[in-house]
Amino acid sequence: MESSAIRQRAFQAKLEKAARGELFGLIAVGYVLDMDDRLVKDPNERTREAVGLVFSKFSELGSVRQVALWLRRENVCLPKLTTGAPRRSVEWMLPTYSGLLNMLANPVYAGRYAYGRNGREIKLEDGRRRVRNGARLPREKWRVLLHDRHEGYIDWAEFERNQRVIADNTNRKGQAAQGAVRDGAALLPGLLRCGHCGRKLKLRYGGNQPRTQYYCRRPIEEDNAGKVCRTIGGKRLDRAISEEILRIVAPLGVEAALAAIESGQDRNRDLRRQAELAVEAARYEAELAHRQYDAADPDNRLVAGELERRRSERLVTVQQPEAQLTALVDDKSGQLSAAERERLMNLGRDLSAAWDDQAASIEIKKRIIRTVIREIVVRVEDDRLHAMIDWHGGDHTALDVATRVRGRWRSTEEAETETETAALISTLVRMMPDSSIAAILNRLGKRTIGGLSWTAGRVQLFRNDHHLLAYREGERADRGALMLDEVVQELRVSKMTVIRSIHTKTLAARQVCPGAPYIILRKDLELPGGRSASPKAPVSADIRQTAMELQ
Repeated sequence: MESSAIRQRAFQAKLEKAARGELFGLIAVGYVLDMDDRLVKDPNERTREAVGLVFSKFSELGSVRQVALWLRRENVCLPKLTTGAPRRSVEWMLPTYSGLLNMLANPVYAGRYAYGRNGREIKLEDGRRRVRNGARLPREKWRVLLHDRHEGYIDWAEFERNQRVIADNTNRKGQAAQGAVRDGAALLPGLLRCGHCGRKLKLRYGGNQPRTQYYCRRPIEEDNAGKVCRTIGGKRLDRAISEEILRIVAPLGVEAALAAIESGQDRNRDLRRQAELAVEAARYEAELAHRQYDAADPDNRLVAGELERRRSERLVTVQQPEAQLTALVDDKSGQLSAAERERLMNLGRDLSAAWDDQAASIEIKKRIIRTVIREIVVRVEDDRLHAMIDWHGGDHTALDVATRVRGRWRSTEEAETETETAALISTLVRMMPDSSIAAILNRLGKRTIGGLSWTAGRVQLFRNDHHLLAYREGERADRGALMLDEVVQELRVSKMTVIRSIHTKTLAARQVCPGAPYIILRKDLELPGGRSASPKAPVSADIRQTAMELQ
């Protein structure tokens, strides 16, 4: 009991010290404790510059993974605290994803003191109590959060913005997050929400031609599970949203061009600065090793030999950052020419040309869209697509977009074509399967709404959208309808003989459209002349041509 009471009092004293902002464990890299036990920025300029580079690159790239890839690709090392040593030491190494994520999620870099960010998570799994220590707690459950305790590398607004970006980049939260920016031609993945059922629209690519579709699929537990709620063509919707964004940000085009010119003056500035600091640090280590070697007694070879080896290693270590710095200084590719400056200014005056340029990055467009738009709610009403844009800042804009919705067409002419195609398919489907229907539609020169040729799958999709019946084997025979090949077998004559009988009206037949098969009713074969499909009269009007009598 006494031991428990002592532990409780010690823990309470620890919490009181944390409440005053005076309890420190492992000091975050980039900070040190001063003589008054207060956090101050590390006096090492290289460490401060490296920490600032992480936050600036995340603000530029908007992804922890992209920052890690960029730093490793450019061979930029970051400081890391080593534990277990008698004193606090920093080791420089290539960054890892987890290390960058912990740095970006730590409020100490925003000038805040936080304690109790991790806690215990208790769950019931298979009827048993499971306890997981070290679980990351939400901000409202932190024990202590004190503001403006020390100088930060970023402000609190930027820290919260970074946390929102990291949360939105999570791809495993389903409806709760936008998802990270990925490759692909679509500009609005993760931003669209169905106005009918309230769920996020998913994205798919398909077809021989580059095209995008946003669709909403109902969950399994609801009625009509697996059915598509809405499917929307992506090209026109992306274009309409892009035009609205360009209309909003057009006044800022010149400012953006000037900022691009300023940043383009030296694209390797951050890399060169890190290389300069690395060279300076390596030279200091080499000079320190040289001074230690000079201070040693040359007769004491046990000590002088080891110090000489260290000095040689430091001199070799200096060569690598010096070579990297020399390459960056000699690289003039990042500097803009006068023609490039003029082109940037012209693009700033006409943002639509910059947006539509083939060299424009899709990833940058997506990040621009996500910077200004929080969400877009789309609804299909009266054969029109209505979009409500929710901007960051609270404003809303309603758009009426003339885009293709699955099962609907975009113009009066196309609507008439749809009706004709539906009527044709509804008739052909009573005679043949989807693959044969697709062949007939292709012979007639008809195309889908996307300008593609017909296939069995596309015919099936068209039938489903228009609620047309499917082909049933044996249904035509039940109606007593025969096709040309079946009549040939029935009468035991050639196919051309039957066709001549149809052309001379001797045998009644029906053809839905040119290129479609002939349909002959079995009852018409029983009529007079129906089974005498071999005509006696001459085929042509020439009186010299007579029919051949078969013996």
